[in-house]
Amino acid sequence: MALPDNAFQQKQLQNVGPGPQNQDPIEALFQELPPPLSDERTVRITEGQEEERFDTGLQLDYVTRQAMGSMYGDAFPLLKEQPGEEDWVRWGEALWDRHASQVTHRLHIVERNRLFRMGVQWISSLGTVGWREPPKPRDAARVVDNVIQAALNQRAAIISEQRPGFKTMPVSQDPEDLKKAEAQQAALEYQWEQQDMRDITQEAVYWNGTDGVSFLELYWEPDTGPWDEAFGFDESSGGLQPLGPDGNPIPAPPIAGNPAGTPGQEPEPFRFQLGDIKSKVRRIEQVRVSSNSNSTNKPWYWVIRDIIPLGEAVLHYGEDVAEEAHGESTTIASPYSDDVMRIGPAVRLGYILPDKNELLREQEVVARYTVYCEPSQYLPRGVMQIHVGKKLVYHGPLLVGHVPMVRWTDGSTDPAFYPAPIMDDWIDSQMRINQVIGQASVSQLRDASRWYDDTD
Repeated sequence: MALPDNAFQQKQLQNVGPGPQNQDPIEALFQELPPPLSDERTVRITEGQEEERFDTGLQLDYVTRQAMGSMYGDAFPLLKEQPGEEDWVRWGEALWDRHASQVTHRLHIVERNRLFRMGVQWISSLGTVGWREPPKPRDAARVVDNVIQAALNQRAAIISEQRPGFKTMPVSQDPEDLKKAEAQQAALEYQWEQQDMRDITQEAVYWNGTDGVSFLELYWEPDTGPWDEAFGFDESSGGLQPLGPDGNPIPAPPIAGNPAGTPGQEPEPFRFQLGDIKSKVRRIEQVRVSSNSNSTNKPWYWVIRDIIPLGEAVLHYGEDVAEEAHGESTTIASPYSDDVMRIGPAVRLGYILPDKNELLREQEVVARYTVYCEPSQYLPRGVMQIHVGKKLVYHGPLLVGHVPMVRWTDGSTDPAFYPAPIMDDWIDSQMRINQVIGQASVSQLRDASRWYDDTD
């Protein structure tokens, strides 16, 4: 739509002559003031009569801060000029709390599925408060024929026993390419055994059977891998000498007549393992991701929180962890007191069933947070961060340029990042089986009681 023509108004203003002008008293007061020492403006008139704005940097900085806060939260340390270690620790915890509501309902269903697997199936809940066993009528029998557990165990056994058939294809029929393909296939088959993937697969399938999804986290294990010998430069001899456990070169072998050793004795170098990549299984209550995630869109950041014994934290991360976590450590008195499932369902129902956290009973524990961020315009190399309690033990770019997390579902067609497990469709059938068997048991008891009365 075109703007109205204001030529007529301009012509009328030109025809109007100057009339009597009365000075504004406020303007008169401003004229009596001394001139300002500086004239702060956001617009400057250049020689070419073009307006040049010099507040653009401030506006872009404001927009950038808003964008960074939207992506990584208001506690993102890079929003500060000089972030400290406590800022990074606080940010990791804030990311975890930021996505607490997105997993509440899914974890409520996961709690029910795990109870069904254990055989606790006559349960109900009101909202997301928790699962409980309602009062039982006098003439009812609550029988459980746990076919869900048998089905899940069978599926886990079949999947874990299957060994993938590795087959590498050479780039060309050149002899060198054929040798490389053979070497790659041999390496893959070797790594399957070296990584203990059968046990990892069995654990991952065990959890995604009831939860719908489990995760594999790849990490570097320094105490594994091929063995090697360490050599360093010895200034006295001017050459390479074997290194000892302290990292210093082992001195040259003793000469004849020296009581320190026999003539011609060769020093034994310090042997150590080079390390290798390992995998660990993460459950659904230990992983939270950015809100853009689904089955096809990968998250731009991951937050992993697990509860570990304080002794393990000291073993892996040093004595400072115990001091930093002195006010943060807690004691797990119940096997179900998890980081998400606060009150154990088996305890509420009156059952004492061993669980994944059974070994943490009456032990001091501490939370370990691991944050992975994909590379972005604000984090060109990504971020990997680990803090235990209140101590930042590692902060730096991604070790391999990618987030070392793998999402493993149970085959559900649900496209959500936390999909509904296939087991959800089995609940109704399981309860009908229990009800039919329960009614049959009650009928048998009534018939037996009637027969006893007749014979009496």
